[in-house]
Amino acid sequence: MVRTADTVARFGGDEFVLIGTSTGDADDAAALAVRVMDVLQAPVRIATIDIHTSPSIGIAMYPDDGVTMQALLAHADAAMYSAKQHGRGNFRRYTPGMDAGTEERVQLESDLHNALAQNQFQLYYQPKVDTQTGEVRSAEALIRWLHPTRGIVSPAEFIPLAEECGPHRRHRRMGDPGSVPADTGLADRRRPDAAGVGKSVGIAVPRQRPGGQHPRRAR
Repeated sequence: MVRTADTVARFGGDEFVLIGTSTGDADDAAALAVRVMDVLQAPVRIATIDIHTSPSIGIAMYPDDGVTMQALLAHADAAMYSAKQHGRGNFRRYTPGMDAGTEERVQLESDLHNALAQNQFQLYYQPKVDTQTGEVRSAEALIRWLHPTRGIVSPAEFIPLAEECGPHRRHRRMGDPGSVPADTGLADRRRPDAAGVGKSVGIAVPRQRPGGQHPRRAR
């Protein structure tokens, strides 16, 4: 897959860096990316189960895309996130303008680290009403991030980011945003004034929590 002159290193979490010192031009780099994807997309059998991966690759070329290691890494990172946005299992070459989205994402991830500790997550309850009797039968708990400068941040924006960080990249201060609706929803359900909520509170949480748990309903 790689040549003896190339260097492969783990950059952090599930991110790896490949330095192709013998790569001649953009076409050569693209061909290398295709070879890497072909190898990584091949299923790996673990305990009779085939595990499939969908790599996303970002390419930055010296000197066109940067003359320092820091610049090349940053631009390759921006290209990688662009590849993810266009669907996993592909690669992108860095182009000017990709940095803006990456810088915003890095800042949002940094803010997310402090959001749980600073109680910036709140629950909003959406009642489900029986149209025949008018009785509130249940309620859905929806998590919202009240950012101090951005205002309300959509779950569609911060939940995928929290999932992508995952337990292997999440800082201890960041915690698990998915615990907010589960813990708060259970606590609110036990309040004396929650009698009108009905028998259940549906909880909207991230798709997967550490340990593979998927809490969906508090009773």
